[in-house]
Amino acid sequence: MWINKYNHYYNLLTLEEKELYKNCYFSIINYRKSLEVSNFLEKNIEKVFKYLGLDHPELYFVDFCCVRIAAGIFRKELFFSYSYDINVVNSISIKIKEITDLIIQKARSFAGDYDRVKYLYDYIVCNIRYDFDSISRQRTDKVFYEAHSIAGPLLSKKAVCEGIAKLFKFLCDKLDIEAICVVGKDKKNVSETLHEWNIVKIDGKYCQVDATGDIQVYRDNQKLLYMYFNLTDEEFFYDHYWNTAETPSCSTSSYSFYHRSNFEIRNLYEITEAIQRQIRLGKRELLLKVISDINDNQVNEEIKKAFLLIILYYKVIRTQ
Repeated sequence: MWINKYNHYYNLLTLEEKELYKNCYFSIINYRKSLEVSNFLEKNIEKVFKYLGLDHPELYFVDFCCVRIAAGIFRKELFFSYSYDINVVNSISIKIKEITDLIIQKARSFAGDYDRVKYLYDYIVCNIRYDFDSISRQRTDKVFYEAHSIAGPLLSKKAVCEGIAKLFKFLCDKLDIEAICVVGKDKKNVSETLHEWNIVKIDGKYCQVDATGDIQVYRDNQKLLYMYFNLTDEEFFYDHYWNTAETPSCSTSSYSFYHRSNFEIRNLYEITEAIQRQIRLGKRELLLKVISDINDNQVNEEIKKAFLLIILYYKVIRTQ
């Protein structure tokens, strides 16, 4: 079977567009130069080609942003732009498989989909750097196209958001976990350039994931804070926007790191509880997510009180 069940965008196409999608796929894996597309409008060809690139991160050797269509009187052709010679592709694919096999082997040591997805997220955030250098490069530059595919993060440990999102989906596909690449915009980015992230399905529920966002946070703080891990659409709307008609709804926060770790704070009393729980477990740090209207000053004051109570408690224990 040439197509797996997690080709989300394929399922959004008409029957005719699906046929074009499949023809493009087969042409690419056979390294053909072009494909006749005489029966399609250019806008439909561009949509199908874009969707194919989002569904198939393993086709890292194709530039899906470069859509070249040559139209004559009786014939229209779509030309594919390959980033590497076929012999180089074979060599790179071997290296990618070796690295991927090690990551997947470790991920499979975890029991459930949540822990497997979290391992992939941790691996990407802690090991991949954002490739600022590639932004200023020409599209034909090796550094540029590797940063926008799975080749960059796997081989050189650096990429831009597109390469990072594609890697996350690529690894999830290997674990038989449904993941989708989402293209939209980051509201924090004043340049209004496109941004790419993921939606992942865990135990039948969809969640928003943006490893690129946490890579930036990790670089600045040297801590993995899970700011963009398994969130809802509502939480993502704060600084992301995208075409929601193309993606499934993400409405549960049950799989966020803070919910699963019992680090969500609804009232001041829970702050003291959380601190005491971490100390009993021998932990050296604590991450909290306030999900109520408690202000920062109240949180800081409660943390100070909690530590004073704990210090006094241990003083009493030591004197007995």
